[in-house]
Amino acid sequence: MALRRISGCVLALYTDGLVENPGTDIDHTTHDLAQHLAQAQGQDLDDIADALIRHAERGVARHDDIALLLIRPTTNGSDAPQRTHP
Repeated sequence: MALRRISGCVLALYTDGLVENPGTDIDHTTHDLAQHLAQAQGQDLDDIADALIRHAERGVARHDDIALLLIRPTTNGSDAPQRTHP
């Protein structure tokens, strides 16, 4: 599967613990997550992750763990992704 890179976009991979609330429609909480990501454009990924987890932990008690991976593709002028770690 190939994904087209869009400048500034963030790919969020997460477990259902981030969006699943007992008694709440998961479509609503997934849409809420998308809204938070859209508003966070340009922010540091660590700050975005912290904000998303804090938001998820507000309100009802969670009975599931949360795993979250945020990826913001960058390029170094070529088509290859930029390496930031050795």
